[in-house]
Amino acid sequence: KEERDQIPDDPCTTRFMALMKEVSVGGNLAEMLSVMVVCEWSYQTWGERVLGDIVRDDFMCYEWVDLHSGEQFGAFVAHLRGLLEKEGGLIDEEGKERCKRRFTETIQLEEDFFENIYVSSNLKSRRPWRPNITRILSRRWRRGKNHT
Repeated sequence: KEERDQIPDDPCTTRFMALMKEVSVGGNLAEMLSVMVVCEWSYQTWGERVLGDIVRDDFMCYEWVDLHSGEQFGAFVAHLRGLLEKEGGLIDEEGKERCKRRFTETIQLEEDFFENIYVSSNLKSRRPWRPNITRILSRRWRRGKNHT
């Protein structure tokens, strides 16, 4: 723990933690779900995309991918999305706009997080194996609750 405390958080991590705290303290259920859906859905999208290519000798990476893919995790993400859809039907237009802002802010933070990893790892090409989270989730969000 002491060693970890000496490592500063990246700015995108700091912004993500601030968003999570802000929504948990001052947001409503729909706003909280807007953030959680992006996180879990993007992890599912990425985890399932790389599941067949993951090296099982790398326990940390494999364990993360294994956790964020498969039927059970897919059902969990579908449940979160269903809850968000239900809440969306119960809130007014102002609440829906707040949720949309939280959703798109979280998408950008996820993009920033992944981009930071690629930049700090000096990887030349990130596109071949990483989905464009903004494009995928935004397209799915616009399709409505029956999207996959």
